[in-house]
Amino acid sequence: MSARIKDRVFRLLRFEAPSALGLPAAPVAPAGRIAREDVVRLRQLLDEFTLPTSANKVARSAYWRAQFREPVAAILQRFKTQGILVEADNPRARLSCGRDESDLRVLCLEFGLSPAGRADQLVDRLLTIDPSGWLLGYPGELLQCSQTAAHLMIGPDEHLA
Repeated sequence: MSARIKDRVFRLLRFEAPSALGLPAAPVAPAGRIAREDVVRLRQLLDEFTLPTSANKVARSAYWRAQFREPVAAILQRFKTQGILVEADNPRARLSCGRDESDLRVLCLEFGLSPAGRADQLVDRLLTIDPSGWLLGYPGELLQCSQTAAHLMIGPDEHLA
């Protein structure tokens, strides 16, 4: 995430989401002043979701559990309710989630595909068998920052790099 987007996330975490964009009017973070270190940790947590990421993996992480007073799953659920995190519709991410190149090679061999090439080429081959990514890919929930949240974080004179 760029510095501008991170600053917009910081502002979004402190204020209520605008109802004009169809988001609930409840604050993203608990009412009252949020400690600066908590906001920094929340921004770091959102950084985990710039690309599609397993919500369960992040919620079970010992690192993130030690960072917050409330359960990480509750924070992620609040972000989902506010429209900041959404289910990723990305078959490529679903196929490669939790797999390294060697896992992808084995999967290609199991389905009679060539195991040669880089990870992205292996995923391309697997997508010919499973275009949705649901049959061979990660079966759990993959979340990423929503487009709505990105629009809230980006002003009219700014653009994504």
